[in-house]
Amino acid sequence: MDEFTYDGMLDDFSTRNGIFPEPEPYAFYDDLTLRVFVGAPVAINDGYLLQQVAGRVGIMHHEDWPLTELARVGFVKIVIRDKDCRLERVPEAMATNGIESFQNMVAGPHFQYFRDQVEAWTNNLHGNGRAFLRWPPRDTSESLFKLLKWSKAAFDNEPRLLPVRRAAFDRFFDRFASGSQRRRNEWESVALVLKQKGDLEPDEHRALLRLVNAAYHYNWGICLGAHNAERVRVRTEECSIFAPFHDSAAEADPVVPSSGLEVPDVTARTFREFVRQDWGTLGAFVTDPKMLGFKRRYLAAMKDAMTTPPELSDREREKRRNDADAATQDYSLELWRYFGEGHVKRRVSWGFRGLRGAATVASFFVPHTAAAHAAMGMLKMGISVGGKLVSSYPMPATVARALMNPKVRLDQPGEAALDSNIADLALSPASILAHVEGVKLFGDS
Repeated sequence: MDEFTYDGMLDDFSTRNGIFPEPEPYAFYDDLTLRVFVGAPVAINDGYLLQQVAGRVGIMHHEDWPLTELARVGFVKIVIRDKDCRLERVPEAMATNGIESFQNMVAGPHFQYFRDQVEAWTNNLHGNGRAFLRWPPRDTSESLFKLLKWSKAAFDNEPRLLPVRRAAFDRFFDRFASGSQRRRNEWESVALVLKQKGDLEPDEHRALLRLVNAAYHYNWGICLGAHNAERVRVRTEECSIFAPFHDSAAEADPVVPSSGLEVPDVTARTFREFVRQDWGTLGAFVTDPKMLGFKRRYLAAMKDAMTTPPELSDREREKRRNDADAATQDYSLELWRYFGEGHVKRRVSWGFRGLRGAATVASFFVPHTAAAHAAMGMLKMGISVGGKLVSSYPMPATVARALMNPKVRLDQPGEAALDSNIADLALSPASILAHVEGVKLFGDS
């Protein structure tokens, strides 16, 4: 892959500690559908899908949600630890490793039924090789500790980066670093113990959990990107302490565009309704070279319009804005044709059938003359030909644009939008290597 986004939105650590709320399925899949049109492929850890409601309903009720089709075509990549890419084996493996949430899942009364459903779902995805990403071939906890160690040094140089007292952070980090595993759950445990002892204030405790949560997601983006992509984004809560790691040149890429793409139907209120739960067509869009070309031109024009250097002339600025408007209109029209025109054509086709039926009934009441019968025959043939033309040929652009709804746009959030403090953060490998002195975060060595 050229680029993908590591998505931390289903991370149960984040939701359990109140860093951001567990995504409601409608909001999560509206967001995921939008990203098909304006974003990069998404990587999600296997445990996230199994733990959170949005992941489980996407697996068990796959006809109602786009997860299965997007995984089948490779837009959603499941980062999986099982060597045979068997998702149903993950809960028991995690429970054996001492993960309490999975121990509770495995001990539950309905686990075997759930496991059978996950196994059947996994079987449907095997064979194309596009649905899974292998677990990184390195110890991710090692690089996570290096990121946390770097963040501690950054805090020592600039204490305003975190709302934590220096002495409290020193005491906390010394205790964490002396542990045997130095993983995220150990960070969480040490923070809780010190909070209960009164050594950490509630705000300090929360700030440290936010820090390790961001570091964990950054670390996964780094480790996966090192082996699978030229560029990587991380979808998580912004953390100012890691700002030097961001790729400033890529940050301007429009994940949710400012000008917006037009939805193909006046009744569309969410992105799932935008594609009318036609997940097969949504999957076909992901791999359609023509549509990918429109998408790339749209994103490039939007980026040019949103990143205007100060020295740019007014004429060039205006040209970029015009190019962005033209690319938006072209892409919107093609999206409408891809997802909306067929529905309009079917309604019009039924209208032509109704007209032909009415003409057939009317033929019983016309005078029984050769001229009248010839005229009725020509009328019915004209109706039939008109119906076939409508269903077989693309609508003229002027007609299509007239049928599009210019007031409802794809950049408008659904009724249950995701938390606004979540961002797609582009990482710069060079910046990370430059700032984490002496630390090799990429590669196997």
